Amino acid sequence: MSLPRAAWALQNALAQALELDMSNWWQASASNYFGRVKKERIVQAIEEATRAPVDERLKSLKKKDMAAEAEKCLVGTRWLPEPLRN
Repeated sequence: MSLPRAAWALQNALAQALELDMSNWWQASASNYFGRVKKERIVQAIEEATRAPVDERLKSLKKKDMAAEAEKCLVGTRWLPEPLRN
């Protein structure tokens, strides 16, 4: 279930007012994010976080293995999916 647009706006305003930085509290993992999105989104996340292209070996992995590799690649990057960014 997705939130109505007004609820997202309120949520974002509250997060900004509180200076909430979700990267202090949450990190993408195979179980909480990468295992739930398409392989293309996993590749995008790795490229955003590392600012480097993903090699073909990683792109050819099965989704479960790619999700596990993505989790390792993003450790310490403070990357967040779009809905959690301020």
